[in-house]
Amino acid sequence: MYTESASWYDRLHRNKDYAAESRRIVEHVRRNHPGARTLLDVACGTGGHLRHLREEFTCEGVDVEPGLLEVARDRLPGIPFSEGDMTDFDLGRRFDVVTCLYSAIAYVQTVERMQAAMKSLARHLEPGGVLVVEPWIQPDMIVDQEEKWVDGSSAVVVIEDPDMKLVRVRIFRVHGRLTELIMHYVAAADGEITARTERHKVAMFTREELIEAAALAGVEAVWDTDGLTGRGLLVGVRTGAAAEETQARSVA
Repeated sequence: MYTESASWYDRLHRNKDYAAESRRIVEHVRRNHPGARTLLDVACGTGGHLRHLREEFTCEGVDVEPGLLEVARDRLPGIPFSEGDMTDFDLGRRFDVVTCLYSAIAYVQTVERMQAAMKSLARHLEPGGVLVVEPWIQPDMIVDQEEKWVDGSSAVVVIEDPDMKLVRVRIFRVHGRLTELIMHYVAAADGEITARTERHKVAMFTREELIEAAALAGVEAVWDTDGLTGRGLLVGVRTGAAAEETQARSVA
């Protein structure tokens, strides 16, 4: 994943409007759970959303990538961060809100692992708690041939800061329901040039698959078509009895 580019992540995503996205998340949460006080961000990355969500909630973060967590801990020293895989992590406590944003759910790659991730997310919700999951692109976005998601399409990001010049070239490939983002980086800093490559394989889950997985985890979910970035958004509430039954079956 971001093993090669963690230290560059914030530079490359500096134009992402984390503040506006966080306000939208708060709106969904307050509509479903006005008294929510605690929030866990799963696949939190460098803490871009938590930087704003902490103004509304007592927050924690989880991510599988140590390099991203290192940046997050430096950026937000008052927030606890844990390393864990979203498919099976267990912090041993529950929260009023659990989020999984910026298409991170797609990294699990299969429906079975996505369902396991949903159960892990739901397990960390208090009954009545709110789950917010932002997917990767939908399969019909490929069918519609939206320009930036055409197989073989490319994109370039150029960052020119006083201390670093950074270029990322991305190639987008489609392999059935799996997409691949091939990232090539070149950075110039401190009199040196560094070149690195990453391959990100992410799955296109349908809204129906995501809503069904939430239901299996004891979460009643609806779909926000616009979402945070035009990719849609699953917003659900954990139903106490259903969630407890789900957990009991998983233990058995």
